[in-house]
Amino acid sequence: MEELHVHGAWNPRGEAMTVEAMHRRVLSREAFDPRGSFVVVEGRRVVAFCIATIRSEEKRPAGSEGRLGHICALAVAPAMRRRGIGARLLHMAERYLARRGATAASVSFVGNPIPLLGGVPVNETAYPFFLNRGYRTRECGLLQVMTLDTSGFRLSRQILKRKRHNESLGVSFGRLEPWMVGALEELLEREFPAWCGGIKASLRRVPPPSILVAWRGRKVLGYAGPYRALDSASTGTFNSIGVTREARGAGIGAVLFNLMCAELKAAGARRISLTTELTNPAQEIYARAGFKAQFVVDYGMRKDICQRYAGRSPGSARAP
Repeated sequence: MEELHVHGAWNPRGEAMTVEAMHRRVLSREAFDPRGSFVVVEGRRVVAFCIATIRSEEKRPAGSEGRLGHICALAVAPAMRRRGIGARLLHMAERYLARRGATAASVSFVGNPIPLLGGVPVNETAYPFFLNRGYRTRECGLLQVMTLDTSGFRLSRQILKRKRHNESLGVSFGRLEPWMVGALEELLEREFPAWCGGIKASLRRVPPPSILVAWRGRKVLGYAGPYRALDSASTGTFNSIGVTREARGAGIGAVLFNLMCAELKAAGARRISLTTELTNPAQEIYARAGFKAQFVVDYGMRKDICQRYAGRSPGSARAP
């Protein structure tokens, strides 16, 4: 569970944090500032770290009190916990954000330019840790982390039956082809604006990502992805699934999702992980495919910091 907690909570994609991954996901980001990164070292070993950042242009919503800083990651080795190390690192990160002009610190992926931390697991010690240090849920948001062990996964008879039924009605299933891109983007803009920007940006990559779609004629009815298997962690990950309003209720979303899981398994993923809103009806699709709930994270926690840290500057830390 501890390994799962680490992957799901602050590294939700499950990717092994190699030097290359660290450079790509953290060090090369425009928002990364070494002054907002803090480590605790015992001998020659890093035993704890914290990363904080703030976008220089980022503003909080109209009517709010100021700019928002982000706690991107906070981790302490199990043997070093309950020594005040995490509290000290968090204090330094908050002080850094305040000096950069942040009026509040958020523990969430939302708006975070270095989104390593999905949220705070509500059934782990991290939750009371942040509560006891003034973090509160201002805008309630709970995500459920679910995983699938692909060793026992296969396309069920029900899914195959739904696939054949839809195909008899003229619906086709397959990989996204170039002529479908415009129709998919139109679907995203119209019905899934929250996912639109990220998916459209991924479509411009070379090579383009893997996306499964369902279509009839020249119209895209639904999609699943982008998805990929992370070789370093043998973990499958994907962005989202969606079906146009008029095509819902026919099992298209379930078929797309299960076909995607089958492709991830074939690509070498021994485990597939996902996060979903607790209110998302697609949880039923995930559960029927064999996904199990692991823990719930709160991604709405934040803390006002401007008054406490006014006039102070960040320091440094080293384990005794």
